[in-house]
Amino acid sequence: MAGNTQQAEIAAAIHRAKHQGVFCVSGGGSAAIDQLLSVPSASKTVLECSIPYSAASMQAYLGRTPISAVSSETAAQMAMVAYQRANALSPETAPSNFGLSCTAALATDRIRKGSDRAYIAIQSQQSTLIQTLEFKTPKSTASLNDAQQPTLRRRQEETLSQAILSMLGEFTAASVPQEAMLNDTYETSLERVDAPIGWQQIMTQIEGSTLFPKNPACIFPGAFDPPHAGHAKIRNIAENVTGRDTYFELSIHNVDKPSLDYIEISKRLDALAPFGPVVLTNAPTFVQKARLFPGAIFAVGVDTLERIDASRYYGTPAAKDAAIDELARLGVAFLVFGRLMDDRFITLEDLKLSSTLKTLCEPLSEQRFREDISSSAIRAASQAKRK
Repeated sequence: MAGNTQQAEIAAAIHRAKHQGVFCVSGGGSAAIDQLLSVPSASKTVLECSIPYSAASMQAYLGRTPISAVSSETAAQMAMVAYQRANALSPETAPSNFGLSCTAALATDRIRKGSDRAYIAIQSQQSTLIQTLEFKTPKSTASLNDAQQPTLRRRQEETLSQAILSMLGEFTAASVPQEAMLNDTYETSLERVDAPIGWQQIMTQIEGSTLFPKNPACIFPGAFDPPHAGHAKIRNIAENVTGRDTYFELSIHNVDKPSLDYIEISKRLDALAPFGPVVLTNAPTFVQKARLFPGAIFAVGVDTLERIDASRYYGTPAAKDAAIDELARLGVAFLVFGRLMDDRFITLEDLKLSSTLKTLCEPLSEQRFREDISSSAIRAASQAKRK
């Protein structure tokens, strides 16, 4: 009863804190939303709530199927989508808006991989926070009897609700930091990155890039998740071939993926730092990149070039042709690197491209560059080791 009273007090303080947000929870955490809604003035805080419980619902919410539904990465992506939704619902309060997510695997009556755990994330214009809770329960709770299963799950849900409200209370400065509650039942850790103003301006699209080279540069766009020796080699070759300063380009916003949060941005920039200079942008498409860097030469792989020429990314063939015509007017060019695709090394000569785009391209031969390593293969190997 005391816990419920404390949660009600934190919820009331949150409602007085003048922060509005969108909430998204899956697998656990709904009790925290219920607590917020049960206290008067909830409309001052809660803009919208979503519970994408099924795999199809989560895929629709994120715009992609997560590798793991219950992970810090998925929680961060959920919070980012929720934050952007908050800004769409209440643009006038954007500087104080937030997105809060929780994805959890609580006690269940079926056998599953992994421990009982939860991830809570908060995204705002200023910060990204991810809290991990690892419950001190057996890896499998299926052996519990019928009476124990719901009791354990209920206790975990109550603990998770406390953690969510405490984290949101501290984030909004509505309540003072709380000592770890029921810390005999879980272990917790917190990641937080407070963004410099330059990142915030990119996130909110006030600025297009953190850096604008004085002279037309060579830009190497990518996700770089993670960067590897092939990326370093491409940059070095591009700089030698073009005679231009060459920069890695990392876009916060993406066409078909959730935007990068500040924790992820920090990790990728740190990983790229030994490889060369980086520009951070809010330009997910090549037309947007070209508008930021007119006259640039873009170092791209053949797979990227295929996407630039694919009508499905533009809506109609006419829209695609207009975009490629704009690239030509902006004076950009493409230095095209081959890539291993479906067990065959593909170069520019193997692609069937629209005539205008092809005139903007200069190929690199297989003899000049071939690296069969890829970020996706590195990620897959890393994930396999963790299983």
